[in-house]
Amino acid sequence: MRLFLAECPRYLSEIRRVVTNRDPTALEFAAHTLKGSIADLFTRQPFGAASKLVAMGSEDNLAGAEEAHAALEKEITQLRLALATLAKEHARSET
Repeated sequence: MRLFLAECPRYLSEIRRVVTNRDPTALEFAAHTLKGSIADLFTRQPFGAASKLVAMGSEDNLAGAEEAHAALEKEITQLRLALATLAKEHARSET
């Protein structure tokens, strides 16, 4: 969980960059990397949002990539908030 929280901004930044640059191969790779991290957390909506971007990259079809990226950002924001809350609760329970 801590590793995901630490690395997530870098993953999202890379996805934002490749969507802006319209690079489907790089999008597939970047989204796949994030998707793998999300899979470890067993969260359906962020995983689905990342999977959509992976598919767009692998199909070399970036139509709607900006919207898909925005949906991913929204899901990741919610996930990060939930994980931060869990981390705080866990830290309190250890004291």
